[in-house]
Amino acid sequence: MKNTIAIAALIGGLTLAATSARAFDSGSDGSYGPLNITNDTLLPMPPNGIFNCTTITVASNATLTFLPNSLNTPVYLLAQGDIVVGGTIDVSGQNGQLNGAYSAGGPGGFAGGSAPLAGQPAGAGRGPGGGVVGAGYIDSGGGGSFANYGNLLLVPLLGGSGGAGYVYNSAPAASGGGGGGAILLASSSAARLAGAIRSRGGNGYLCGNGLTSGAGSGGGIRVVAPVVSGNGTLDVSTAIAPYPGGRIRVDCPPQSISLSMVGGISSVGRSMFVFPPNNPRLYFVDAAGQAIDPAILSAVNVLLPTSTNLVQNFSLRGENFLGDVPVTVVAAPDNGTPFTNSVVMHFPTNTLTTVTVTVPLMLAPNQNNHINAYARYGVQP
Repeated sequence: MKNTIAIAALIGGLTLAATSARAFDSGSDGSYGPLNITNDTLLPMPPNGIFNCTTITVASNATLTFLPNSLNTPVYLLAQGDIVVGGTIDVSGQNGQLNGAYSAGGPGGFAGGSAPLAGQPAGAGRGPGGGVVGAGYIDSGGGGSFANYGNLLLVPLLGGSGGAGYVYNSAPAASGGGGGGAILLASSSAARLAGAIRSRGGNGYLCGNGLTSGAGSGGGIRVVAPVVSGNGTLDVSTAIAPYPGGRIRVDCPPQSISLSMVGGISSVGRSMFVFPPNNPRLYFVDAAGQAIDPAILSAVNVLLPTSTNLVQNFSLRGENFLGDVPVTVVAAPDNGTPFTNSVVMHFPTNTLTTVTVTVPLMLAPNQNNHINAYARYGVQP
């Protein structure tokens, strides 16, 4: 039994004071140099997802996409100078595939549920709002959702959840659409957006008779700069109308914003920061008896013998939280229904420290199980 352990994703909102525009620093150290995209480019992501640029330019006839890193982190495009987008930056989820194993989410987003093998059920969409098999609005694969875990501030930065896979009698099996990714653009001077930034949810696959696999949710787009100008488009839409899209957030000093914001929920504020201080973190430190080094920036795989007990313990650590924090831990198999367990992590209310809890999970036999943990913390601004 092979179990893929994913580093935990933190879910929730934080209330933080805005800083003045003059004091704003994107955090870029300039080590990447200028990022100048003049034609269609697939850019490999660094292990932490952060591009420390001097300036960023995407030409009007060019599309910039990203090759996700091992931890599937969001994309952070940080610039000391201007960010100018005349073309397209795209972190959308992959469309559903006929008889495909799964459909990838955009960077920082979650995969769609698998197309099943013969005699097996379809896979549920991954992520905290993953689509449920057989719960579709007009189809048999439920679409992914962002509404039940995303927040207006987009802190932390998160992508969309995947749609469920589909199988019915003799109809072809199909994977669900991947969730849109998560991307942040931050400039110490100005973000000039005349083109498009897209984080769409992947479409479901039409299998015949009007039945499709589930669509992925739109993802997350955040822009932070002292000046945000242009009439470009920020798009976090999803293909299934009843399901909401993702989230868009623009933070800048008071000014008129002429951007077109499509899909999901959008907001404009003055939270002038990229990474909040004492950023809360949630991560696994042990999986089925195997210790996990929190410093490793790569995926962790644990291979269990077929005779192993299907109930295994997973140890989860949190840091920089205050008070009681509800946490949901999910074991999502490639095919079939995920197993979920919930706990409350008890942190002091007046000091920052670490807390570790152990959570038992039921694993599906003879297939990959993808383990994730989600926490909702703080209040929205």
